[in-house]
Amino acid sequence: MGGEGAGPEKLGFDGALAELSTAVLAGSTDLSELAEEVLRLAIEWTGSSEGFVSEVDPAGALETMHAVRTSHARYAGHPGVFRRPDAGWANLRGWALEHRTGVLTNDPPSHPSYGGAPDGPPFACFLAVPALSGEVLLGQVAVANAPGGYDDVHLELLSRLGRVYAVAILRWRDLQALRRSEECYRTIFETAVCMITSVGRDGIIIDCNPRSVEVVGYEPAELVGQPLSSIIHPDDLGRAGEALGEILHSGRSFDNRY
Repeated sequence: MGGEGAGPEKLGFDGALAELSTAVLAGSTDLSELAEEVLRLAIEWTGSSEGFVSEVDPAGALETMHAVRTSHARYAGHPGVFRRPDAGWANLRGWALEHRTGVLTNDPPSHPSYGGAPDGPPFACFLAVPALSGEVLLGQVAVANAPGGYDDVHLELLSRLGRVYAVAILRWRDLQALRRSEECYRTIFETAVCMITSVGRDGIIIDCNPRSVEVVGYEPAELVGQPLSSIIHPDDLGRAGEALGEILHSGRSFDNRY
């Protein structure tokens, strides 16, 4: 098995991958931090001196570098954004993205797509895998310049990292979409012209918007923790109880007098 630092014990790599997976599923770590950890593991377990981890936007037009380790001035410390050329992702660096398959070469000049690193010296050897979810391209994990080159074991290690990284991207995007949805809900909730009340399964008010002051004469903080029945018009209590039961079952809302 080629590469300095090669020959890792499978148990050690599996343990590192399990820790990474746990962090991904927890959803509490920024994608850039996860990308840095993916790159650290990729470089450590392949004996590489350079590498990068990137994300491709949903349209497949932009590649964002989330983690980069290189001595080349174009990329060092530069989590940049690269646009996909009309002719496709060019050069060896873009092969995994364009073909959605791993690339391993210990003789880059002989590779069909070889064109060197943009504005930089040629790679001595190069290994990259796409981050995929089914047929959807999400990004890539790439390493280069391991002193002893790469082999199929390195490709398998990187492929496993790529699969976890793909989950990280999807998880991060889902969390971002959820945050945007929550922000949108909160804006509507706070600015609505009608009173909106959130109630727990026990019928206790857990939140209400500022409109409560004008409708029932109480600040939201005064209502939280009180039973919903305390602010419902007596003539509507029966209907409200039935409606609340249906809401708990179906999730819909209902209008009521206070």
